[in-house]
Amino acid sequence: MNKETTIITIDINGALFTIDTQATAVGDLISKKYGQEADQLGELFLKDQEEFSKQLDAMLDKDYSDDAAMCFYITIALLNSGEVEKAKKFIMPMYQKQPSNLLMGCAYAQVISFSNPANNISIAAVFGDTLDLDKATTERTLPLPLFLTFMEIAYGYYNEQENIRNYMLCLSYMLEVAPYHAVTQTVLSSLTNGFQDDEYDDENEDEDDQEETLSFQEVMKNFLENLQQKQ
Repeated sequence: MNKETTIITIDINGALFTIDTQATAVGDLISKKYGQEADQLGELFLKDQEEFSKQLDAMLDKDYSDDAAMCFYITIALLNSGEVEKAKKFIMPMYQKQPSNLLMGCAYAQVISFSNPANNISIAAVFGDTLDLDKATTERTLPLPLFLTFMEIAYGYYNEQENIRNYMLCLSYMLEVAPYHAVTQTVLSSLTNGFQDDEYDDENEDEDDQEETLSFQEVMKNFLENLQQKQ
């Protein structure tokens, strides 16, 4: 991807999306209204975990529903601190105020995932019982961090269901838009590690079954290589 390019278009199920790549992380989407507060929280995370936790607790009773990125930022901070119930308590009223906001939905979906990783039905319900981007939102212009966050959630959803076609589609969209982004590379690594785990598990299978499994893995690897060569 050309570093000077800030706009990328991608066709998803016949819907043309415009992805603005100027921002690279959800934190870049936080408004000036909360920017300083977010920066202070980030600094505390690096310097003083006790004060970081106190600051997070102080945020729980505030209304950030006018800034989905800030809501996402706080939610992820709580989840990474192991405060799943607090994260749920925080994001629920924010999500209820803006249920059609895609980033707010992503924050809520992350809480559900941490609460019960296999609870795919609830995750899909957050986005109107679908994880097809063209159906989950009416917006057709999205910032890159939001696009990747949604696709990562969708990938995890379909992976849990062992829906190979759909989770590979999600990964292909990520590779097409931002192949070298950290989120894309994390998903790609998880898939590669999955192949390696499968190979290890297959060592004790009979030879015919093992050859069939490895053949499938090679098809998947070739698929990914072909996608990357298109970049």
